[in-house]
Amino acid sequence: MDLDNQPTNRRVNTMNDIIATALAAAKKNTARLTRVQVYHLTAAGLLGMNEEGEFIVTEKAERRVARGKNAQLVAEWKPQVLEAVKQLGTDVERHIRVDDVWKFLGCPDKKTHRTPILKNLQAMRDEGLLEQHKRGNSNFGIYYTVTPEFLA
Repeated sequence: MDLDNQPTNRRVNTMNDIIATALAAAKKNTARLTRVQVYHLTAAGLLGMNEEGEFIVTEKAERRVARGKNAQLVAEWKPQVLEAVKQLGTDVERHIRVDDVWKFLGCPDKKTHRTPILKNLQAMRDEGLLEQHKRGNSNFGIYYTVTPEFLA
């Protein structure tokens, strides 16, 4: 069997992958970054210099890392939020609030878990599984109802 002619399933690194890897290395030790990593991070505005001429990770980089952690947390909570909505949304008249899902899941820390729950509800709304209704101008005045498609 000739292995040289076999197709490979190698994943091609995207620019986001390259930047994420370089950013992880920069957070550990900026002195050990390669020139290519310095170039990509600087071009993206994620690496700067201080007064002594040393590389530093910028605030923009810190925000990017935080967004990545939030996105990961949202993905982890998706199945649980979907199950909670299935249990709470028994008909199209039943109102579901973020706090209802939070209480149903028994989350210990509201500050940490409210955002992933809210983002998952918003994603379900965007997919057409939920309808959003506003009672006020804040997130606390928003409630959701399941659509007939969700119940089908």
